[in-house]
Amino acid sequence: PWPGEAAARWTEVGDGTPARAAGLVAASTVTARGAHVEAVVSWEGLPDALLWEELGVSAEKPWNGSVHALGIEASSVPHGGGTASGDALRLAPGETLTWRATLAVRRIGEDRA
Repeated sequence: PWPGEAAARWTEVGDGTPARAAGLVAASTVTARGAHVEAVVSWEGLPDALLWEELGVSAEKPWNGSVHALGIEASSVPHGGGTASGDALRLAPGETLTWRATLAVRRIGEDRA
């Protein structure tokens, strides 16, 4: 329930944007663009992700108003509920899960990644 038009809520952010999080369902890539750089995070092997943002607005510990971060966390559940979630991916004893993530960062206007 963040203010503003739904399509624009995550499009542009600034110093006044509150800390927030969103669950990404059936996602595998997130692209973040700034004025001079673009970052693309991609993953496979986990079905969802948690996207969170803190732009120095949260004054309480541990942020103390000094953290500026965008978190993109591949996950087996889209909402950050972890193992407390009834729909979390569960492995049987001895079972394994393989997943991987990649990060590509490039300056906007350049051909190099």
